[in-house]
Amino acid sequence: MASIKISSLPKLTDGTLTPDDQFIINDGNTTTSRLSYGDFQAFFLGSNLTFSGSVNFDGDINIVESLTSNVLTRNQVVAEVKIETDRALAAESELAGNAAADATNKSNDAKNDAIAAAAADATNKANDAKNDAISAAAADATNKANDAKNDAIDAASADATNNAGDIAVAQATADAIQTKLADLDDVSGADVAELVLSVNALVAQLKEALVLPS
Repeated sequence: MASIKISSLPKLTDGTLTPDDQFIINDGNTTTSRLSYGDFQAFFLGSNLTFSGSVNFDGDINIVESLTSNVLTRNQVVAEVKIETDRALAAESELAGNAAADATNKSNDAKNDAIAAAAADATNKANDAKNDAISAAAADATNKANDAKNDAIDAASADATNNAGDIAVAQATADAIQTKLADLDDVSGADVAELVLSVNALVAQLKEALVLPS
């Protein structure tokens, strides 16, 4: 039997392959079998295939009418991608708007809190200043009242001292009048007139001396 080198066999191309062309298969490394290209196509196209990598198609994907699967055409894929892209952009825009609104609200809250804190601080400082002014005015009024009272006491004491001197003079005058009255039988008319004047002077001194402070 003549040997045939595989490398010397003619090469088939896509244009020369036909369904009745045969593949020689080493079946399970036990027997040698054949498989037609038509059977291979039917088996490959009828199988559920799982791709772990990327699948790239250079041309259009044409769907035959008899196909019942949910495979999309190229135009349908483009349309779906556009829809999903628009949804993603709308969601992103909504999230950005919500984030901006939230930031604005937080900024306004912080500003309002700062204004409220400043107002409260100003109110507290104003109340403190008012209370300090009231306390200072009260203390000043108390000091002035005490000074006025002390001045009045000092003036009253001085008046009392002066009145005491006037009373002493009046007492001496009264004693002199008493002495003259004891000797009334021996006095002349001139002495009586002098006595009357002395009595009148005594009464005037007593009126002035006895006006004591309360």
